[in-house]
Amino acid sequence: MFLEDVLSHVIQGGDTVFDVGAHVGMVASHMATCAGARAKIYSFEPHPEKFAALKARAELLPNLSVFNYAVSDSTAPVALYYGVISSSDQASTICKDLATPSRLGEDVRSIEVQATTLDNFCAERKLRPEVVKIDVEGAESLVFKGADEVLATTPLLIFELGTATVIPGYVNSLRQRGYALYMTEIYQFISDPPSWDHTLASHTQSLKDCILSFTKEEALPFVPFSANVMAAIPGKHDNRLARFRKLSLADAAKDFADPKKT
Repeated sequence: MFLEDVLSHVIQGGDTVFDVGAHVGMVASHMATCAGARAKIYSFEPHPEKFAALKARAELLPNLSVFNYAVSDSTAPVALYYGVISSSDQASTICKDLATPSRLGEDVRSIEVQATTLDNFCAERKLRPEVVKIDVEGAESLVFKGADEVLATTPLLIFELGTATVIPGYVNSLRQRGYALYMTEIYQFISDPPSWDHTLASHTQSLKDCILSFTKEEALPFVPFSANVMAAIPGKHDNRLARFRKLSLADAAKDFADPKKT
């Protein structure tokens, strides 16, 4: 399922929602609109030019508040790396090891940006989110490190999971907190080097409205891949998941392993 569809189903009226890595605000606008006037959306974007576009959208949406921060594991300023070519538009990152020419182009630039943690942000404003969406180009582990108190309140999480070699350690850490994890969509790269022009995707008619449970063993055969993952606490979030059909990744793979089906 596409991210916007998932968010439409899991956000409820009156929710407090965090949008970590908002880019120019297309997803933020969608959430602010579908959630209704009583919901409060807090969006974070560190890139100054992207933030300007995000802020312009927020001026038309009274339930959307925006913040020019990188979300990380401390409040110290961080370097944001970005490229100037169109293909790198959404690849800006605070992870220096990911600031490569293959992702950002040959002209990689950096600027210092303000940072916050979700714990610090919530403590200052006395907030408790029901839903947290994270898309931070490789810095997910830093976001989670700075959100220990937020995670203790077990909000529903939706985050980008991309890997070229191994499953990140924070996946297991979330399971240890009691979360059940589901892929809402997955793209498997089938070229070397990996390219978005050569993928197998789970967007097939037979998998419509499906969320895919997965173990580490089931996920590893798909490496390298990019996926959106939803983490929900069984019992607590069941009503938010009622709209979805659940299937294992291993079983779902039969429907999108053939490129003709995607």
